[in-house]
Amino acid sequence: MNSSEQTEQQWFLLRLGAYLNERFPAYQVVGQLPLFLSAFLAGQAFIGVRPTVNADAAVGFVAFVAYTFAARALDDHKDFEHDSLHYPERVLQRGLITLRHLKVLGLGCVVASLLGSLYIDRGLGLVTLWWLVTVVSNNIYQFWMMRHPETMRWIEERRVLLAFTFLPFWGLGSLWIAQMGAKEHRLPWSAGWLVVLWIVGPLLLEFARKSRAPEDERSTVVDYTKPRVSWAHSLGLGGAVFSMILLAVLTTVLEMVVLWVLGYGSRWAYAACVGVAALCLVPAAGLFAASPSRRRAKLVAELSSSVMVLGQVVLVAAMLVGR
Repeated sequence: MNSSEQTEQQWFLLRLGAYLNERFPAYQVVGQLPLFLSAFLAGQAFIGVRPTVNADAAVGFVAFVAYTFAARALDDHKDFEHDSLHYPERVLQRGLITLRHLKVLGLGCVVASLLGSLYIDRGLGLVTLWWLVTVVSNNIYQFWMMRHPETMRWIEERRVLLAFTFLPFWGLGSLWIAQMGAKEHRLPWSAGWLVVLWIVGPLLLEFARKSRAPEDERSTVVDYTKPRVSWAHSLGLGGAVFSMILLAVLTTVLEMVVLWVLGYGSRWAYAACVGVAALCLVPAAGLFAASPSRRRAKLVAELSSSVMVLGQVVLVAAMLVGR
């Protein structure tokens, strides 16, 4: 059933399903799997353990998804007034799901992610420590923004600048997941390359996710391809496309660096990384260069994000196949 056809009389699970389909769709969860596995397996490889998918990986993935949903619930709470004004058609804004529902579900997911960390640690340990650093730092930032609405409005008008403020939490998240693989062993400093990958890749996904097609050109819609006012506000059509291609190339290079650092680099893995990037970027960039348009910019966005996701699949395959 379409979310616009939902009513308050529908079962709660149907209304929740409509909310999830709108704000936390299944394809997003599927896309998180290779991202999670690449960091989890890297955590094992960093300490010299042969990468394998085990029960801890299953528990850790559930904890990761739970945490990202909790972050979504908190973000929707923070943006409720803005979204009610500009997106009244959404499930939350229509009252089919309420902020109270999100608070309960979000808190439940925070607890689930904590329990998952404690399970992998078999008590209190390094996994739970990185969970604490990640969750607390993100929540401090979010609550600070909610307590300072004028600052929040100022930075949200500068969408490019806002995108950069979320990147540290992705980097911390990579260490939380890598520690799940390393368990009680400390991660080496070389894990910093994974952090950099988890900063650059999500920035690419953010730009790609919010580069809109021509049919949605409302002034209130977040869109990095809008005419450029300044670098902090938007990127413009050409700037957005250039940025996404550049970030996709940089993501590919970082994936190869991570494989090299871990000792799982091989000719076929490097070739696969390059091949994925070339197959996705060359035709999209060529079409846009031949005839720049918002529709072709959207194509670049979709294929650039594919570079990130498929590149993580290559990382996972390379580590599982072995040297």
